[in-house]
Amino acid sequence: MARSLQEKLKIPVGFIDSYWGGTTIQSWISGDSLRTLKTYEPGVAQLALLATSPAKAKAEQNRREEAWWDAHDPSAKAQRAWIAPDFDDSAWGSITPTGSWKGAGIADLADFDGVVWYRTSVTLTAAQAASANALRLGPIDTYDSAWINGTYVGSGTIPWMWRDYEAPAAIFHPGRNIVVLRVLGSGGLTGTPQYRGIATASGEFIPLNPQWRYRVGMRAKGLSIAAAPWTPPTSLATLYNGMIAPVRDYGFTMVAWYQGEANGDAGKEYETLLPLLMADWRHKFGEPELPFMIAQLSSFGSVATKPGHSGWAELRLAQSLSVQHDKHAGLAVTIDVGDRTDIHPTQKTVVGERLARAARAVVYGEHITPGSPEAVSVTRSGADLVIRFRNTGGGLRTYSSDNAIGFEACAGESCSYATATPQGDTIILPGAGKPEITKVRVEGHTDSHSSDAFNLDLSQRRANNVRKRLIEQIGCA
Repeated sequence: MARSLQEKLKIPVGFIDSYWGGTTIQSWISGDSLRTLKTYEPGVAQLALLATSPAKAKAEQNRREEAWWDAHDPSAKAQRAWIAPDFDDSAWGSITPTGSWKGAGIADLADFDGVVWYRTSVTLTAAQAASANALRLGPIDTYDSAWINGTYVGSGTIPWMWRDYEAPAAIFHPGRNIVVLRVLGSGGLTGTPQYRGIATASGEFIPLNPQWRYRVGMRAKGLSIAAAPWTPPTSLATLYNGMIAPVRDYGFTMVAWYQGEANGDAGKEYETLLPLLMADWRHKFGEPELPFMIAQLSSFGSVATKPGHSGWAELRLAQSLSVQHDKHAGLAVTIDVGDRTDIHPTQKTVVGERLARAARAVVYGEHITPGSPEAVSVTRSGADLVIRFRNTGGGLRTYSSDNAIGFEACAGESCSYATATPQGDTIILPGAGKPEITKVRVEGHTDSHSSDAFNLDLSQRRANNVRKRLIEQIGCA
């Protein structure tokens, strides 16, 4: 994006990168703004408590998690005895985790999904115990709670996230210290032993005993536990605090925002969150008209073989609507340059060039089309439906076919594929204008579902110019 702008504008262009993979948009909005949404008031309050009293905040999180366990596991109360440092685990099995428990060669774990408890130890000198301040465990599949000498130190909910739990020195003592984990998932401690240990304020790393005692708990699959509000990548406000607030006084020409996959199951909420983020940064930066260039969610997942719902398409709608309703925002469509087998598509040059084009129109006032074709209306024409687009750059066209694939005509939520032919600035769906048809959309390969590319309500059955909100701005036809 910077290179494309520099080549066009003939001036130096630089960007500050602030990014963390797999994060939700809630991590990038300040607590002040998130607090305006009732859904997030409790979480923001917990964050504030963590800042002033970490031990109390973690204790409250522990109580919330244990309440979840009481509601879902009949053995939860009895198994809490296993957390105690002096509990006798000599009858438990033995495992040295170097990957998923399913590959450990242990019969009762080979096909197991559910709860596994782990216990191990680490021996510290008096100086090490006084300086110890964190437990490091590497990645864990999937949900874990961790205790040191019977004191809760943290939890995690993402299988690829490495667990680094801060711990006050007061919970360590010279000699043998006991580490206990309760893991709900499909693999447990999936890293390697050399990354598991106790970190100290002096920079020392003391490895845990690589051999753990384990015991299988309830069998379960599909259960999920809500993360603590300070746990990335689904935390609240923490990435704003750590990666945006420190640079907010620099003064910026624009923001390029490329995120959405982690919110793909909550497209409707994103209609609120993306405008909230833009308003939040503009206020905090003291730049009320700070432009935002939004990279729309790309395509990923298996190709659809029948009509169906897509959460990713709903999120694209949220991104498109946010831009439409903001005169200082631009959109770069990316659905046509995605990779259905790679959630990180490699054609970033195209994405950057499209973001730059949007910036040239929105930020620098160049009289060019800012983005890709955008569906604006659908009308009945005899037995046909006619979808009209703007920003077509001289007309729509197809590649390697006379017809555009993936268009659907829907009667309520019942959809079927429709023949689609480009004609100038329109797409014609011949024979699709039946009285029962209420909306049209186009499918793609996104998140293993069809992609609701636009969804224009025809429920009033007017003869002409029936226009409603679209589900997505499409990138090609």
